[in-house]
Amino acid sequence: MKTILRYVMLTLTALMLTIPGLSSAEAKGILLLPVVNNAENTNPQVISQIYYQVAMDAIHDLPDYDTMDSDDIEELKALPTQEELVSLAKARRADIIVCFQLDVLDYTTETRRGDDYVKLDLEGWCVTYDAESGKYARHRILEDKVTEADVTNRWDWTGEEWGKSVRREMNRVMKNKRVQVYAPRMSSLK
Repeated sequence: MKTILRYVMLTLTALMLTIPGLSSAEAKGILLLPVVNNAENTNPQVISQIYYQVAMDAIHDLPDYDTMDSDDIEELKALPTQEELVSLAKARRADIIVCFQLDVLDYTTETRRGDDYVKLDLEGWCVTYDAESGKYARHRILEDKVTEADVTNRWDWTGEEWGKSVRREMNRVMKNKRVQVYAPRMSSLK
């Protein structure tokens, strides 16, 4: 009786481990296009690194989605048009395409009533195309923020604010997928 019970348990265990792999659904592909960086006085490698890190965190939170390789796509000079995104989605068989453009990422210092403040100016665009629904979206990113200078004395403050903007836009893009993105502080990445 013990041996029969062992074989039954072994069979059930084998079935439970193989059934999830039998589903025919494939992961949907998300193509992250390189950042169009038109901002002066920014390091393009840091801007791209923050963008990819935050966007990949958003995508990896979704089990049904997978990133697609975009290494062979050359650096973009301008945001792609809707027609370009549609043709790229068909050529790459991508379900969602995301592209960011950063126009301004700068800060100025101000003194008000004896206290030092820093004003952040962040401007850009986020363009997405969903091949399943055929929806094209172009969203403006505008952020003006005034903060005490003591809070922003780190070198990576503007990069961290860029990461927060990317996180907000990726949450907006993925809002139907019910995902929230966690973007760690740049100082914790050392």
